Amino acid sequence: MMSVLCVLALNVQASTGRWTLVTQREGVRVYMAHDDDARIKTFRGEARIALDDFSALSAQLDDYVFMASWLHMVSDIAEISRDDPLRRQLHVSTRLPWPVQNRDITLEMAVSQDPQSYAVDVLFRQSPTPLPAREGYVRMPFMNGCIRFYPLAPPDMTVTYQVTLDPGGYVPAWLANLLLRDIPYFSLRRLGRVVNQPLRETARPAYFRAPPGWPGGGERSTTFSASRDCPAPSIPR
Repeated sequence: MMSVLCVLALNVQASTGRWTLVTQREGVRVYMAHDDDARIKTFRGEARIALDDFSALSAQLDDYVFMASWLHMVSDIAEISRDDPLRRQLHVSTRLPWPVQNRDITLEMAVSQDPQSYAVDVLFRQSPTPLPAREGYVRMPFMNGCIRFYPLAPPDMTVTYQVTLDPGGYVPAWLANLLLRDIPYFSLRRLGRVVNQPLRETARPAYFRAPPGWPGGGERSTTFSASRDCPAPSIPR
């Protein structure tokens, strides 16, 4: 159900807006597809990043301190529950510049890997059973999106980070556009800098298979059917 709703939301936004390149710096391309006056905004960032160990992505997705360190304006990520290794509920808090009030949201997150391309998709959307908003925070009424890690020749991969959201509350249009431009740019730029740093120990086993040519690539292990909801890395038209 989550996958169906996620792809419908992304496809509707893509069909109603035209992708526009808004910035290209330090190997990161940022696009937007929305009317400047629309309440719901969509942004997309793409970058090529060197990753030493592709199978380490599972540990990185389980380390919420690490995730918050590279996701721009995210101050805290806390796991509420986990149905299995691939599906979980998270509470995400953001830190926004004054005078805009900080936001929070409860998200469902689902992870999958394509057995042919080895691409890892991280899909997320607002939870239908959210926690109450934190005191002093504005609850974002809508968010969904995806992060795709697509392996190329080792150690390179392309990362696509796409989000559609309604920030809720009052945000001046000019500031909303500035923030949404910066989120994918700074997130992917920081990820490129920290992706190979040692992570804290995790008790959960790795649940991704490394592609051939990568460390541990080709070994027998469980792989997970990929969702088609996250668009493959490409230059939007």
